[in-house]
Amino acid sequence: MAAFLRVIVRPATLPGDCEAVTIIAGRRAVVLFDPRRTASAHRLRWNIAHELGHVVCGHTARGHVAEAEANWFAACLLMPGAWLLCDLGHANAPARASEHRLRAQYQVGRQSFHIRIRQVLPEGRRPTATG
Repeated sequence: MAAFLRVIVRPATLPGDCEAVTIIAGRRAVVLFDPRRTASAHRLRWNIAHELGHVVCGHTARGHVAEAEANWFAACLLMPGAWLLCDLGHANAPARASEHRLRAQYQVGRQSFHIRIRQVLPEGRRPTATG
């Protein structure tokens, strides 16, 4: 996706507790991520997808709405709703095993997975077990 958008993605040492940031330089976007602050490959994928969301949405300033939009973009990119609904419909194993398998399949962490579940499933159909 980054290559398609012509966004440069590079590791960098970032200040404070910043995990990733997007810098717009003219007509070019650069996503910088700090590998020292990224706890897992799943978190790195989320951070980059989130920053790409800022680029795609055309954000020029940060704020609550921009962050929510970038999170929505990241969730949709990493766990497309139609695919996730199909996979959830075919999950025949117990809830914990299914969740673990789906998180591994989509290469996302528990928090991201549960946020996306809340976005795509009505309340009465959401799994109750965690894993």
